[in-house]
Amino acid sequence: MAFRYSFQKIVDLKSSEKTQAEWTLSTAVGRLKMEEEDLQGLRRERQALQNQILNAVGQQVTVSEMLIYQNYLSHIDSRISRKREEVQAAKQHVDQKQEVLSAKVLEEKNLGESTGKSTAAVLGGDE
Repeated sequence: MAFRYSFQKIVDLKSSEKTQAEWTLSTAVGRLKMEEEDLQGLRRERQALQNQILNAVGQQVTVSEMLIYQNYLSHIDSRISRKREEVQAAKQHVDQKQEVLSAKVLEEKNLGESTGKSTAAVLGGDE
């Protein structure tokens, strides 16, 4: 029969909390990666539009067409700005989840050490 700590349910709970914190951190990292990929996509779109504008300058284009390009470029710039804010928020979320996970790991470690000492005392071992 395997030895079970008198506080085994607490040990199991702390382990479960750590696992849950790992999952939430993983989810937050996934969201951050997605936001960063979206930002890169917007930057590529902006670069492509700039290339179109440069090509249009060499050709005969109307002022209204240039204004359309400029308005669209401004729109992309505003989307990039918003996306940067979303990336920053996602980074902060990852940092928060990392802190939670660190705290859970520390709790589990401290609980394991204290139950280890209790086990040693019960079995008559030295601390």
